[in-house]
Amino acid sequence: SSSSHAHTEFENTNHDEYSTGGWDTYFGTPVVNQNNIYLTLGGSGTDFRLRTEDSLANTALSAAYKEVPSITDLPTHNKNGFRIKVRGSAEINEDDYYVKFETVNGSTYGEGTYTETVGFGISEGVDNATLPHKLVCTAPNTFTLAEATYTARQVGDDDTNPQPSFVSPDANTPRTISNIFFFKNRLGFLSEDKVIMSEAGEPYNFFRTTITTLLDSDPIDVQVSSQKVTNLKSATGFQENLILFSENSQFVLKGGDLLTPKTISVTPVTNFDSASSVNPIPLGAYMYFPFEGGSFTGVREYTVNASTDVYDSTEISEHIPTYIPKDLFMFAGSSTEDALAMVSQEDKGSIFVYRFFFNGQKKLLSSWFKFTLDGEIRGISFSKSDLFIVLAKGTETHLLKMPFDAGLKDDGVSHNTYLDMRRSVSVASGATTIDLSSFYTPADNAVKVYTTDGALIPSTNSGATVTLTNGALSSSGATSVWVGIPYTMTYTFSKQLFKQASGQTKTPSAGGSMMIKNCAVFYNNTAHFDVKVTPLHRDTYLNTFNPNIINTTNIALQLDDGFFRVPVFSNSEDTTITIENSSALPSNFQSAEFEVNAHQRSRRF
Repeated sequence: SSSSHAHTEFENTNHDEYSTGGWDTYFGTPVVNQNNIYLTLGGSGTDFRLRTEDSLANTALSAAYKEVPSITDLPTHNKNGFRIKVRGSAEINEDDYYVKFETVNGSTYGEGTYTETVGFGISEGVDNATLPHKLVCTAPNTFTLAEATYTARQVGDDDTNPQPSFVSPDANTPRTISNIFFFKNRLGFLSEDKVIMSEAGEPYNFFRTTITTLLDSDPIDVQVSSQKVTNLKSATGFQENLILFSENSQFVLKGGDLLTPKTISVTPVTNFDSASSVNPIPLGAYMYFPFEGGSFTGVREYTVNASTDVYDSTEISEHIPTYIPKDLFMFAGSSTEDALAMVSQEDKGSIFVYRFFFNGQKKLLSSWFKFTLDGEIRGISFSKSDLFIVLAKGTETHLLKMPFDAGLKDDGVSHNTYLDMRRSVSVASGATTIDLSSFYTPADNAVKVYTTDGALIPSTNSGATVTLTNGALSSSGATSVWVGIPYTMTYTFSKQLFKQASGQTKTPSAGGSMMIKNCAVFYNNTAHFDVKVTPLHRDTYLNTFNPNIINTTNIALQLDDGFFRVPVFSNSEDTTITIENSSALPSNFQSAEFEVNAHQRSRRF
């Protein structure tokens, strides 16, 4: 102002007194623009302090250097790119923020606005090379694995906008990411006892976008509180909540209708042991997760009571405690077929399957079985009713599909042809060989050839070349056949026990003996099976069911319904009864009935 007197003093940090002279020693020529005077530290690189005085009670002239108390203390005209800290409360650092001036037209000086920016000397982000990468399908059957581009820190400093918890603070405190999940439009990481989630809708941003206010979309970084040492291993969305699993505890993460940093909460709910090698699977109203007991694996069925909001679990493998090997590394499920599939490191060639069926709240089916494949299983995943399998065998890797549809039929016929590595091949008129080299290379004499009507065609194979023993199938046109590797389906009956009344139920009793006379197997749409009876210390008796066979090259396939009676005549506790089907023809079983002679030496009261 022309009616006031003002001056500026600066102090070099190497001197004790303020001085109004010697500007050129420390600064270049001052630049005057509008009502502003710009001072730029010279080549000496020496820091300084600055103060102003004026005759209007020090209100006409002010200095903006390093920080100002309020955003209103900054001029409306400024140098483009000018950065400064806006100090909030003097007692805390969490409300401090930094701004950068941007001119309207990009000019060096002029009118413009202040936008938030990152602090001085602050790392702008995380290291993309040390974070999870992304696998992108760039073309059919073409994938690219590359670093993901995580968003850099745009505002604040280490106090107001710190690095996410999965970043190691120093070389002596390494931190790792134990698992990845996606929940309510946020990408999440688990690290030790912490849950870190990205900005809503921005999966690669783990920093706040403004410090002046806490947005509902801001990243979430919370710690799980527990009396036990907690290392979170997996996170699965379940009934609008996120269930967190450690090795021996479960937690529920809630956020109300909107998951925000203001509404999030983590509560411990149950304490069940769980295997950390695979993620739990939600199917319908239940969640399934494995646990290890000694040298074997069990599976639990996890649920929440809708009325009381109480979480609980039931072991679904208690009747087969030594069936599934330990060290599961694959776990897949299908709600379409009510099935679970799992693979263990102890047996990489077998898929253990659990099938179940609910009628209302009552479970009517709870069964276990396994498929054994010739090769090493590298991956499994359900897609609706189909289980897809990545199988490594020798130098070849195969993608296989295993349909689980109960009523699936082969095209044009009323039955399925059951072969491993099955392919539909069109044999040209007059051809006597089949080439499988574009599909796979089987072992010598390992494959069988069937017509779509179920007739076995005599053949041999040397690697991928299959030779039809009896010559060409047709001289008038192409013939469709199934080519694949035969396998054996096996079912072994449980031991039949003598039971007596015990209250409202019956329990096994040692007060009597039971001799099995006959076993009747009820079947439908069946063409072939064997029933093997093996008494203790005696030979195995083979009983074969076939509706009818006309000759070796032309089977008029007949699917029969009814029952097949097999003589047993041995003690129930010392007899093993097995159903097998090593052909490619169908066999379907509903139930079995045993005719016994029971001798009761005593009676329970």
